[in-house]
Amino acid sequence: MTDRSAPRVVLLARAGEARDRLGDALAQAGADVALVADPVSADPGEAIASNPQAVLVALEPAVEDALERFEALLSSPDITVIFDEAELAAQR
Repeated sequence: MTDRSAPRVVLLARAGEARDRLGDALAQAGADVALVADPVSADPGEAIASNPQAVLVALEPAVEDALERFEALLSSPDITVIFDEAELAAQR
């Protein structure tokens, strides 16, 4: 394995079990969690300013509508975007 720094990750998720479990999974994987934010109320500029290499989104109906505000972040070719169903994440 090569020596490399941990990837900077933004976690976009509503408060609750899914966000807690995804945050724990990122920590266990060695990720550098740059920001944990509720996409319904968070400032997209803050997420962009955290300079992430990846974004993990916990999908649920309220979040899906709010993601349009994060289009600049989610459509960047330099950022890996991962979507996970919040309900499934909470059950793991």
